[in-house]
Amino acid sequence: MGNINNVNLIAGQNNVGKTALLEAIFLHEGSSNPQLSMRINNFRGLESIVVEFGYGSQKPFDSIFYDLDNTQEIEIASRNERNKEKLLKIRLSGRKQKFNKRKGKMRASSKRIEDSSSWDISETNYIPALDFEETLNGHKTQYQMRFTPEGIEINRPPQAEYPTFFIPSRRFTSLKEDAKLFGKIDQTNYSHIEKILDILKLVDSRLKRISVVPVGDDVTIHGDIGLNRSIPLPLMGEGLNRLNSILLRIANAENGVVLIDEIETGFHFSILEDIWRVIQEAVNTFNVQIFATTHSFECIKAAHTVFSKCDDYKFSLHRLYRIDETVQVKTLSNLQLETAISANLEVR
Repeated sequence: MGNINNVNLIAGQNNVGKTALLEAIFLHEGSSNPQLSMRINNFRGLESIVVEFGYGSQKPFDSIFYDLDNTQEIEIASRNERNKEKLLKIRLSGRKQKFNKRKGKMRASSKRIEDSSSWDISETNYIPALDFEETLNGHKTQYQMRFTPEGIEINRPPQAEYPTFFIPSRRFTSLKEDAKLFGKIDQTNYSHIEKILDILKLVDSRLKRISVVPVGDDVTIHGDIGLNRSIPLPLMGEGLNRLNSILLRIANAENGVVLIDEIETGFHFSILEDIWRVIQEAVNTFNVQIFATTHSFECIKAAHTVFSKCDDYKFSLHRLYRIDETVQVKTLSNLQLETAISANLEVR
């Protein structure tokens, strides 16, 4: 992708790879936490995964490989504005790791992972594992994620280079996670909560207050709209709940990245300029980079209108299209996008 900006909107036909691009960025930015490869299944709507401990069996992470072919290696490379290069490689582990089925314990052939000399090797089977290789400015780090009968194990502590959040389009974000992010802001800078409240009023002007309320063993963000009691934010409409989720992640991703799939979901076209104006302000406040996908011409037009009014046009539209077996990208300049919108040309 060329001319990557503070805010980047990704368009293109269905199944061209828009969401896959967001997922690749998610893995790349958080490459030191290999468990992110499992969260992608959750973003796609798979609430649970099945792990089969058999050689040649389907692996729970096959979906991150092109055409589900886990014999291929994944490579994701980037270079930032300071020419800092980063390369992430992901491959199915070639090490033959085993576990004792009777005891439910793991057996590894690599002493770097675990000294297996004392394990009984009877009734053993292969377990699925991914090898990760991260190269940052020539410095190479290798680590592994593997599945055992006792759960996922990672042989290095996760420590992402930048805070990175992914907001999927297929389902609501976790209410518990939203409440946790709300609590972090509430503890560190309550004025940001007031700013989020003012922004949410663009969607529902009745909103007077937002707070975290215990519900059974969990906590949920509630809103006060002047009734006898506050009500859970998700019951106040998809648009309000989604905007709240976006703002909470931007506020918690200072100097990081927020990825939003189908950003227009839940918003009426008449308030899209207001939504983009809010995002533009939040991006500047928290120094966050946004990558979002869209199918909406109105969404593209609204974003261009808002950023055209700024002193510095910090917005890029990247259109993906498929040629034979490859996916190409064309980045439209401010002038090109203005011309296309004026002529009502297809840019989605």
